[in-house]
This record gives sequence, C-alpha cells and structure tokens, in this order.
Amino acid sequence: MKGTVVVCLKEMVEARGGAERWKAALRRAGLPDSKLYMALGDVPDAEVMRLFEAVRAEFGLTLEQAADAFGDHWMNVYVPRVYKVYLMRFPDLRALLAGINEVHERVTRTVPGARPPRFEFDWRDDRTLRVTYRSHRGLVDVFAGILRGAGRYYGERLTVRKRSATEVEVRFG
Repeated sequence: MKGTVVVCLKEMVEARGGAERWKAALRRAGLPDSKLYMALGDVPDAEVMRLFEAVRAEFGLTLEQAADAFGDHWMNVYVPRVYKVYLMRFPDLRALLAGINEVHERVTRTVPGARPPRFEFDWRDDRTLRVTYRSHRGLVDVFAGILRGAGRYYGERLTVRKRSATEVEVRFG
C-alpha cells in the first residue's frame, strides 16, 4: 500500500491525541516509535493493517468508529490539501463516485507500485447505490468511512451500510 494512507493516519492520530499517541500506536503495532513514512513509499499491507488496529485499540474505538475517523480526516483534511486537483473535478459525491475508477487508473499509471481499489456500481433506484469494493486488502470498512466523510465534505445527507465484506449500500437523502 502507498504510504499516503499511513501519513494520513498519523496526521489523524496526532490531531486527536498528539505525537505521543502516534508513537504509542507504532509501538502497539510492533514498530519502532521513530518509524517514518513517505507518502509515495511502499508499506506492506500487513503493516498498515497492524497500524489501523493499533490506532483503533489506542483510542478504544470500534472498527466502524476508527474507519469513520479515518474517512473523515481523509476526505475533509488530507485529500483537500494533498489531492485537491482530483477533488476539484467533482461537484458532488455522485460525480466523485462516477469518476473514482478513472482517478485510480490514472494513479496506477503515474505512481509506481500503486494498486488502489476498483469499484462496481449498481443503482437500485435514484437514491440507493450499491458499491462493490474490489481489493485484496479487505478494507471495505475503511471505504465505508471514507464515503461517510465524503458525504460530510460535500454537505450531503447519506446513510452508508456495509452489506458484506465487499459491498456497501449508500442511501442519499
């Protein structure tokens, strides 16, 4: 996985609890508390998963709460600052979802080693979208949190429900 995910996670932890909480999470994950991550660097998937679990445990959060905290920081702090050029293309969440595979394809072409998830979309009606998350990483909970964060970013009321290990349902309005 690309280090940008861990850089965002670190920012979120430090914003909520300070640098010492990040160091504690690193130790909890079995890593040195001086470990540094670069946004374009490669981080083993298992290490990222240990870090997510360590942060969840460090703050006493459920998986959904941790995924929501990360998704909110990703969509409302990190992405608008780091990936603003991509975000500016999409006036609302529906447009973002319609274009996310294209963005991920571009990232795959331009960032060596990038393997972002892909998505399949099935509109059940004009307000209900089922999204199939395609990735070997199994981060559907984090994806659901990112969707909730995106709803906040765009000022849209929505309900996101995990249906399975690979599918979420988004209800707009």
